[in-house]
Amino acid sequence: ISLNDIPVDYTIISDDLLNINSNTLPHGEYTLKLKSPLYTIAAQNKIIIKPLNVTGLSHSKAFVNDKLRILGDFIIGQNYHLRFSDMESTWLTASSTSALEVVIPYLTADKYTLKLSWQKYNGQIIDLDYQPTIQVKEAEVYVISPKTFNAGETITVTGNGLFDILGIYLDNYTILAEQVTQNSVTFKVPYNFPPGKFKVSFLRKWRRDLK
Repeated sequence: ISLNDIPVDYTIISDDLLNINSNTLPHGEYTLKLKSPLYTIAAQNKIIIKPLNVTGLSHSKAFVNDKLRILGDFIIGQNYHLRFSDMESTWLTASSTSALEVVIPYLTADKYTLKLSWQKYNGQIIDLDYQPTIQVKEAEVYVISPKTFNAGETITVTGNGLFDILGIYLDNYTILAEQVTQNSVTFKVPYNFPPGKFKVSFLRKWRRDLK
């Protein structure tokens, strides 16, 4: 099997399906040829190998644990190495030709330049040219409801980036979280909780306390 008379590796998947490895070839148009001792067949349609590149991000700001889509042209099944910084990186496997999906890891709130690379079958490391930036935001609390409550009631906190909250501080009292998602946390006030007015802050697993 060849593309523009350049031999390529291939894998026979079934009687009517071949998997052709074109990762060592530059982008462009190619004619596929199948050769045997008895015949040579040239495909009528051209095979177009597109350049791998990044065109943008699904959003420019995100919270830790948010899902982010890196937009561009990718090879399904290909592994890509994504670097947020010298200390934080991860491997992604493309399940689409148009996007890679990644969950924002445990990063401090800051702006990060995303650097994406992949490795050809011949071992060559290719860095993709376009390096988008993402602003990782500190977790935010929007609403605490109710603000006036009785012992035994449930407090609901809504916001974003709340997935790692373990508990709520009411002054020196700690109430552990019952249900936690990226956007909300619930706490049940103990029946023996004393009356009063309290300052609220949060106990978190991975980062500093959220106030």
